[in-house]
Formats: sequence, structure tokens, C-alpha cells
Amino acid sequence: MIEIIEHNGEKYNAETGELINEVEQVEVEIIEDNLPDIVCNGGTHIKTNTEQLKRELIIHLEKYDIEVTEETEKDASKQATELNKLAKDLNSKRLEVSKLIKRPADELKDSIDELIALVQEKRIDILEKVEVFKSKRMLLIETLLNQELDLLYVSQNVSDKYQVVDIKPLIKETSLSKTKLSKAALETLESMVRKVKALEDAVTIRELQLEMICTRSGLSFPIEINEVQHIIQEDNYQDLLNGMIENRLAVQEKMKAQAKADEEKRIAEFERVEKEKQEALELARLQEREKEKQEREQREAFRIAELERVEREKQEAIQAVKDEAIVKENQRIQEIERKTKEEQHQRELAEKIKIEEERKSGKKTVRVSAIFEVEVNVSLDNKTVIEGFREKLNEHFNSLLSVEEINQF
Repeated sequence: MIEIIEHNGEKYNAETGELINEVEQVEVEIIEDNLPDIVCNGGTHIKTNTEQLKRELIIHLEKYDIEVTEETEKDASKQATELNKLAKDLNSKRLEVSKLIKRPADELKDSIDELIALVQEKRIDILEKVEVFKSKRMLLIETLLNQELDLLYVSQNVSDKYQVVDIKPLIKETSLSKTKLSKAALETLESMVRKVKALEDAVTIRELQLEMICTRSGLSFPIEINEVQHIIQEDNYQDLLNGMIENRLAVQEKMKAQAKADEEKRIAEFERVEKEKQEALELARLQEREKEKQEREQREAFRIAELERVEREKQEAIQAVKDEAIVKENQRIQEIERKTKEEQHQRELAEKIKIEEERKSGKKTVRVSAIFEVEVNVSLDNKTVIEGFREKLNEHFNSLLSVEEINQF
């Protein structure tokens, strides 16, 4: 069974919060070119048919489906304002009704939010279309300002370095009069250019006068232009420059006094060093003469001792060579005798073996050496001739051991 809640004479579903008694229809009065008055009839009880209201609202919003052009732009902006007010009215009614009960309020909020979304969607669509024309207008203003700025730079003879005027503050609705820049925008822009030109002229004069001012002030080395770049555009430039000059003069005086003291000290030190140098030179000459005398005596003594040593080593070396030659000769003779005996023994042994083998086999080997002299064409290579003889001899003598070329020279 459904639990019923009564409030101010109306019955509501305790679970869903829905109105059970008959819901009266919302009356929507549409007035030409004005926002509709959406009236929720009744006193302190809800009698809103949101579904019908949604259908009626959709039909009503069709009048706002317009094309935004330059001619209708202002009207479109007004319509967007009207739609915003309609959305606020719907929200206000939701807040008013939601205070009466709690549970039905959530359903009412969802319904009204949907209606508000429809209104805001239409409003945003219109504003986006308006923004297209506004953006084009702002771009036109910016283009006109840049064109006028370039002309002013040329007419005022402003150098590239000082072409720094910022036109962003002038990119606004009031800067345009129909299709041209407004008088106020032109005057403001010209004033901005004149200001940077005046600054450029002032800086130029300051740069030209800097060396002269420093020289007249007594500076030995004028302040360089790069040293005043950070203050040259300031209004109190002269005061700042005077302060720099005074500081430089103070430093310059200190440097002069220090230089004078350093020079006097340098001269005194030079004289002291020169005196010590002469004394040291004289002492060095005396020591050098004594050293040379000692060295001469040492060299002579060394020369005599060296001659004696060389002569002694010479005699010893001669004797050593003689002794070594005798030993080597004796060794050589002994080695020759040993090899001769060994070779004789080997020959005798080989001869015995050969005789024994021939006795057993009944045959013996005779080594034959033959020398041929052959005339051939001069273009033939010696190696080719030798190989030819080797092949022919191999055909007849299978015991051939070698065929070699004999050099005649």
C-alpha cells in the first residue's frame, strides 16, 4: 500500500515525492518580442506540469533560431540576454518551489535543469555566433592600429629599436568608428608614438653628450655607453650620471695617489735591487775567476791521469787480443782436426755399408753427370728450357734426380 503524505491540502507519494492529486497545467503566456511569463498557478502547493512546459518551451525557443549578421548582431545579443533571464526565472521558480517540500524538489530540479540547459544551449549558440563577428571586428581594429602605427613610425622617424608601442590596450570596441579608427584611438596611438620618439631623441642626445660631459668633469677615461644603458632612458638620468661621475672621480684620485706611491716605491726598490745586483756581479766575477782557476788545475790533473789510464788500458787490451787470438787459433786447429777425423770415419763407414749392400744385391750405383749446351730462341725463358729437358729425360730415364741450369759466369 502506498504511504500518503499531506501538505497544505495536497497529497504526495511518501516514497517518490510525486503529487498524487490532479496536477494543473502550466499556463504559458507568450508576448511578441518579450520573454514569456511562466506562471505556476496555485498557492503553496506544486501544480507544475514540466513535460507540457518542456514542449511549450521548445516551441517558444524556435523564435530564437536566427542567423546572426552584422545587421542583427545587436538584436541577437539582446535575445541572448532575454534567454539568460528566462533561465534565471526558471531557476528562481525551482528554488521557490523546492522550499515547500524536500523529496519532490530533486525531481523538480532535474526537470528545471533540463529546461535551463535548453535555454543556455540556445544562448551559447547565439553568443558563439556573436563572438564570430566580435572577433572579426577586434581583428579589424588590430589591423587598422598596426597600419596606422607603421605610418606613425615612418612619419615620426622612429628607429627599429624604439618601435615598441603596445597596441593591445587599444584593441576594444570604442577604438572603432564604423569602419575606421575612432578619433580618440588615433590620438592615443599618436601620443604613444610621440612618447617613444621623444625618448629616442633624448637617448641619442645623451649618447652624444656622454663623452663630452665626462671629459669636462675631469675623468681621464670617459664612461662607456654600455655602462649607462641601464639608466639612459630614465627621467633622472642626469642625476644618476652625475653620481657615477663623482664616484669615478673619487676612484680616479685614489688611483693617482696610489700610482704615485707605487712609482716612488718602485724607484726605491729598483735602486736597491740595482745596488745589490752590482755587488752580486762583482762577487760573482771573483768567484768565477777562482772557479776557473780550480777547474783548469783539475782539468790538467784529470788530463794527465786520463792519458796514463788510456795508455795502460791500451796495453792491456793489446795483450788481451793477443791472448784471445792464440786461444781461438788453437781451438780452430783442434776443431779442424776433429772434423777431419770424423769425416774420414763417416766416409769409411759409408764405404763399408755400400760395399756390403753391393755384395748382397750384386749391383752398384754409378752417379752420372752430363752437361748439355743448347741453342734456343732468345725469347724463351731459361726455366722453360730446363723444364722441357726434364720432361724428355724422364721419358727415358726413370732414375733422373735433377736437371739444373749451370751459370757460365
